[in-house]
Amino acid sequence: MSHKQSYNTAQENKGTWMNNLVRFQQLCRRRRNVPTVDSSLEEYCKVPLQLQIIGRYQFLGAEIKGRNERVAKISEEVTNLCRNKLNSPQVSNQVIYTKLHEVLKTYD
Repeated sequence: MSHKQSYNTAQENKGTWMNNLVRFQQLCRRRRNVPTVDSSLEEYCKVPLQLQIIGRYQFLGAEIKGRNERVAKISEEVTNLCRNKLNSPQVSNQVIYTKLHEVLKTYD
């Protein structure tokens, strides 16, 4: 038996696919705008939110081109914030570094 479809059936399927594609594009979840954070994270009084970390990452993109260098700069700022203002227990730089990578991976 032949598995070829008739011209009319192929056109109907094409129309169905086109309608579903338009619906999918309309329903697709878009990333919301993230405000850039130009001030250092060390100036905060609380642990920065994910959006603030991503905003700082975007702002540093104009100055520092490499991803690892930007993450290292942000991790240094967060480490200083924890030590100086939050009086939190000793948190290693590696833990902060990996958490920042996870946050940025969800954004990318």
